This record gives sequence, structure tokens and C-alpha cells, in this order.
Amino acid sequence: MKTLLSTILLIFSFAVFSQSKAAKVKFFTITQKTTCLKKGHQLVLQKVSQDSRCPEGTNCIWEGEAEIVVAVYENKKRIDETTLSITSKKTAENTKWFSEQYPSKKIKSVQLVPYPKEGLKIDPKSYYLKVSYCK
Repeated sequence: MKTLLSTILLIFSFAVFSQSKAAKVKFFTITQKTTCLKKGHQLVLQKVSQDSRCPEGTNCIWEGEAEIVVAVYENKKRIDETTLSITSKKTAENTKWFSEQYPSKKIKSVQLVPYPKEGLKIDPKSYYLKVSYCK
């Protein structure tokens, strides 16, 4: 009985470890800097119109949201500007929009950083987007 159990566990462990490696999640950031745009396709965080996300260290009735404006540049020329709401209800919509902008990357999530903390005011210039993707 012990050998049968050992054999089953051995086979199971080989099956688990023989699975393909999980895709590694990587990140890139989108900042508010427009001075050093390169040729090609670029996104720039124009501004954070509002940030009513529930600060860490508080209890809120609802999670809140942040509204951002993202500009799309092609070869240093502004070709589009989009307003997005960063909230859990809009995750799929935002992921789809960023996937259209970066079709070669499988976008997983978009976060506005820094997250508010109770009693601390966020400098508007410190905001950036953290975009996670699988390669």
C-alpha cells in the first residue's frame, strides 16, 4: 500500500512540475513627462482630474474612483486623448483600451499610483500609471 501511495505521489509531482511555466508578469509605467517623447507610439498621463479613491487607513462606504486623461502620441504628434475611470467596475474596459494601444502585450491590469493614504495629500506631479502585462 505504501509503495502504491508513493508511486501515485511521484506521478502526481511529475505531472505538476511538467506543466508549462506560468507566464511572468512584468510592468511598465506611464508618466506625465512629455518632454522626452521618442518616435513611435507613446502614451502620456496628461492629468488626474479627480481622485476619490478610499484612502488606506479609513473605512469607506464605497471604493471611490480616479478619473485620468491619457494622451496618445504617434511620432511626437498628439493624435488622441482619452478620459478613463480607474475603478474596479471599469477594469475590463481599461484593460481592453490599453490592449488596443499595445497589441503586442497581454495587458493584465492598470493601476494609478500612488494610492491615497489617510491624512496625506498627493502631489499631482507624482501620479503615474503602472500597467502589468504577460509576455
